Amino acid sequence: MKKTFRSALLLVACAAFAAASYAVDCVTTCAVSAYHSVGDFFLNVVATVAGPVERLLAPTVRLVQAKAFVMRLAKRERPVVTNAWRMCPST
Repeated sequence: MKKTFRSALLLVACAAFAAASYAVDCVTTCAVSAYHSVGDFFLNVVATVAGPVERLLAPTVRLVQAKAFVMRLAKRERPVVTNAWRMCPST
């Protein structure tokens, strides 16, 4: 009689644990879903208020911008270092 009572008690305990774990899983899934929904909403609001983002430019536009920057660097006149300039106490 004691053996069947213990078995039944163990079976009820396992069933209660399974039900509790299922309930916790449902609650955490709902909480995570709500968290992500709120986060996505605020990110969309910020993106809308901020306006167009530069990273949406096509790769060809970025390539043209990079080439223009390099050409500006190549055309820039660099200062010529003289001996009088090297003797300047401020440097």
